[in-house]
Amino acid sequence: MKIFLLCSRWPLVSLALALTTVRSAQTIGTITGRVQDGTSARYLNNARVTVEGTNRDVFTNALGEYQIANLPQGDVVLRVFYTGQEVQTATVALAPGQTVQQDFILTGVFVKAGRKPGETVVLDAFTVDASRAESAAEIAINEQRFAANIKRVVSTAAFGDIGQDNIGESLK
Repeated sequence: MKIFLLCSRWPLVSLALALTTVRSAQTIGTITGRVQDGTSARYLNNARVTVEGTNRDVFTNALGEYQIANLPQGDVVLRVFYTGQEVQTATVALAPGQTVQQDFILTGVFVKAGRKPGETVVLDAFTVDASRAESAAEIAINEQRFAANIKRVVSTAAFGDIGQDNIGESLK
């Protein structure tokens, strides 16, 4: 008798889950778009797109494309940040189950300062030091700082006198 009652309840549970899924699918939407540099007209890779008021953020791909899914209906405020560019925001009205395209064209910081793209920038006087980085530690730090990937660089001077410069001496 208990098995019959349990089986007779499954259709009700399935129906409740189906209605909940359909209802939640209607209250969410998606925003897609591209982020472009207004000066060079190239699409920006790794521009950060955030939904204000939440902890949701995505980064653009190599084609400048982004997509943020599962957003609630209503007005959604997007904020785009890319180093060297002016931060830009946009308010997007999102209807249930809708996908909205929101593109951004960012302007450089120089444009904000009243400079035109390609305009010559005049610097104050400065002094150039002609000494070279001859310290092994300085060279290692510079190599580590400007590497394309994360890496650890240590100069051989950090190990002291190595002796005969062979692998056996180094392992001691």
